[in-house]
Amino acid sequence: MNQITGPNKVLSNLKLSPFLILTFLYLFTLVFSWIVEYNFPVRSEPLKYEHHQVVSDEGEHISMSYYLLEQEESAKTIILLPDVLYDKDFLLPLALLLQERYNVIIPLYPLQNVEGEPVSHSINSRAGWVKSLSDSLHIENAHVSGHGYGGLVAIRWLSELGDNTHASLTLLSAFGVQELNFLGNYTLNRSLYSLLYPVVAIYKYGIPHFGGYDKQSLNSSYVRTKAEMDQRGIRESLGKITLPALVLHAYNDRYIPLSTGEESHRLLPQSYFITENARHVHIEEHPEIWSRHFFWFLDVAEADEAPIRANAPEERIQLSKEPFDADKLETISGWALLVIILLLALSTLISEDLSCIGGGLVVASGLIDFWFAVLGCFSGILIADVGTYFLGRWVGRPVIGWVPFRWFIKQRDMQRIEQMFEMRGVEIIFITRFLPGTRFPTYLTAGMLKTDFTFFLGYFILAIAIWTPLLVGISAVIGQPMLSYLEIYQDYALWIILAIALMIYSLIKVVLPLATVKGRREFYVKLLRLKKRYYPD
Repeated sequence: MNQITGPNKVLSNLKLSPFLILTFLYLFTLVFSWIVEYNFPVRSEPLKYEHHQVVSDEGEHISMSYYLLEQEESAKTIILLPDVLYDKDFLLPLALLLQERYNVIIPLYPLQNVEGEPVSHSINSRAGWVKSLSDSLHIENAHVSGHGYGGLVAIRWLSELGDNTHASLTLLSAFGVQELNFLGNYTLNRSLYSLLYPVVAIYKYGIPHFGGYDKQSLNSSYVRTKAEMDQRGIRESLGKITLPALVLHAYNDRYIPLSTGEESHRLLPQSYFITENARHVHIEEHPEIWSRHFFWFLDVAEADEAPIRANAPEERIQLSKEPFDADKLETISGWALLVIILLLALSTLISEDLSCIGGGLVVASGLIDFWFAVLGCFSGILIADVGTYFLGRWVGRPVIGWVPFRWFIKQRDMQRIEQMFEMRGVEIIFITRFLPGTRFPTYLTAGMLKTDFTFFLGYFILAIAIWTPLLVGISAVIGQPMLSYLEIYQDYALWIILAIALMIYSLIKVVLPLATVKGRREFYVKLLRLKKRYYPD
């Protein structure tokens, strides 16, 4: 009987499972996508309005792109600062209507300098570049307008940089104070936006898109812009603007809530406030709705009939000086509420403590009710830490024989920990719940030791049910001091992690052995040896 040998035998024994077939198809499609993207890169053709100007700021040189729509019969200029989410041509329909009476300039935010090195995406940096472009083009007494993110750049430009020489400010469905953006807290927002970095990287390199990545706005530049979007000084900046101002907002704007425009209007006592029964996208789709309000306001400002801060009504000035009152805001509901609950749950993957503190700050800002914040944090903690327990069961006890774990944890250490779980399991679960940094190794170890899951889960839920409302509630009541703790943690996170690692190592090597008679004897012997070595008789 003939026997199959060599490569033919290997092929005959090879069984292509559905998983292998799908994996092969995925890899083939991914490689083909890379080839298409490399050989047929997406290039945006420059519009007839597009120009470039080399500008300098603090010794750095940038070739800055901008759109220029000229009005030959007018020397007056409007500078429209765009948002970063929408396409760069989003404001062109509005600009074409405004061109009937004005020269219109739309600056495009630079991503790199003339040497090809990346530049800062911060609001202050971009305000500096826009000012440099305005100066290099010799533009004076222009009307400045900011749309979305561009509103923040406009506010910083006209206040922090001391440039109150222009004619007016218009905020078109623009971002404003920090308390009304997303979760209302800079540190928590930055942490959540940072989670988008791996998402964008996976989309760009791990998903076959055939160049589609380059045709949409959710890219690394957008994520970096959002992560660096520090609005903590916007409230103070609004207080420095003395120009005539118009706050123009879409009433049904889901991107930037109406409350943001209302607060900007309050902080600008000289401002007019106009809303339209429209959505955010209608700025591009129906520009005629907005252009008529622009023309009316600019006519009033140029006729010196629009108030400035100095002659604004006294009651408006006093109202602008009052502190932010979160109790006057309506709590969100529907899909927006669900999104915030999910985000709080996801933020527990970064830090359970920071998530609960952030949830408390969101409650303090008036965005959501207390128990919704508790629900988001509780569910996230439960899923993450139960997952840690099962990860320990899946990894198993043999992991301590691997490098580098075997350098720090010995077999006898695991035996001591196992004994401690048997004798003090309830106390350990409760103690670690109130000691940040000790939970992951503890729950991982509980899984590795195959601690009874029913026992673990029951006391685990009880500990979370006590701890989560407590921390969220304290954060909601204290507010700012908890924010300071949040920022300090961000600045010193690496050192805190190293300190926690040292604490866990000391716990395993020193504290736990002292809980037994044998361990105390061994510790005493070591002390005697040290004494004899350094202080011999």
